[in-house]
Amino acid sequence: MLGLGNKLQKTGLKKIYPGVATGGLVLKSDFGNRETVPISDGSASFDGTDDYIDVGDSTNFITGTNVTISTWFNNSNGVMAYLFQSRRSAGSTNLSLGINFDAGVSEYAGQIGFVMYNGSGHTVTATDENIDDGTWHHLAVTVSDGAQKLYLDGIQVASSSAAFDNEASSDHSVIGSNSGSNRFMNGNMCNVGIWSAALTAAQIKSIMYKNYSGLSPSEKTNLVSWWNLDEAVDSNNLHVADLVNDTLGATALTNGDFATGDFTGWTAGGPPAGAEVVSHDGHKTAAHITTSSNDHGYNQNALTAGQVYKVSFDIKVISGSIYLGKDGTQVGGVDYTDSSWTSYTHYWTAPDTYFRIYSEIASSEFYIDNISVQPTNGNYGTLS
Repeated sequence: MLGLGNKLQKTGLKKIYPGVATGGLVLKSDFGNRETVPISDGSASFDGTDDYIDVGDSTNFITGTNVTISTWFNNSNGVMAYLFQSRRSAGSTNLSLGINFDAGVSEYAGQIGFVMYNGSGHTVTATDENIDDGTWHHLAVTVSDGAQKLYLDGIQVASSSAAFDNEASSDHSVIGSNSGSNRFMNGNMCNVGIWSAALTAAQIKSIMYKNYSGLSPSEKTNLVSWWNLDEAVDSNNLHVADLVNDTLGATALTNGDFATGDFTGWTAGGPPAGAEVVSHDGHKTAAHITTSSNDHGYNQNALTAGQVYKVSFDIKVISGSIYLGKDGTQVGGVDYTDSSWTSYTHYWTAPDTYFRIYSEIASSEFYIDNISVQPTNGNYGTLS
């Protein structure tokens, strides 16, 4: 599990304390000394084994042939890793930005590199840069009009000319790995940005010392997504916000507050041994459900598989163990056993189109009310 805030049990949040001039003094910073640090309140810590962030459909990011990818990273293990990958099909790269490219594999020889699809895999590398020094570095690549430029700490270190054949697919983009299969990042990352335009060299130097709130209006033009990676949006630290659009849509559920006085919009699964809508402890209309067999409850076929939702609800459990979401992918990753009314808010990636309220064990009794399942409008990231 990836470390962000309090989420990761293995590693955890890494605080960053900037030691460089920013704002109007950026041009006076020594970009050549490589002793640069990002402007951020923290970072995501990757363990090099199985950590990555799924940020959704690749076509949401790569919409044409002009692209900029920018990020800060801290790496010191000498292992090949991907910082970002957009896929064109299962197991194949559309665009990838990587570090410590394996010198034993000629296609990927070099310390830092960028791979893009131009009918085959086209690679741009810089082989004489020392990035395994345990310090922070900024890496960016721009793609425009058949030209690619690779920047390290604000300095262009490599370039190439090739036509980008954009074939972004519905396969998901990933931060910290090549689609969660291997070559995982071992270190920290923050301030990941994707633009649908090629930034200039001056813009690359400027955005280096900014988090999202510090970007100028012109620097936000053509910005598709930005993840600070300095905090999670949920208490269980499973999701990070895309700050370009961190708004929410209307709830996907019908009658989540049971205001109709019955289970209109809900389908009984099991079915439960007993179910009614009642007034209870200040809740004018709340669902009261009892079960005699496990996996019994109610559901709605109203979601989009792979979509991140903000889920909120009130629950009171008399007996048993209650799950929300889907079998094996519970909202919040936990079951609920609260003996008094308790309010919860979680972010949750829907595994398919159903949202369920159900009992995990044979005999259960519980009350539930005010269920809201709102889709996130931006490209929220799911931590794995």
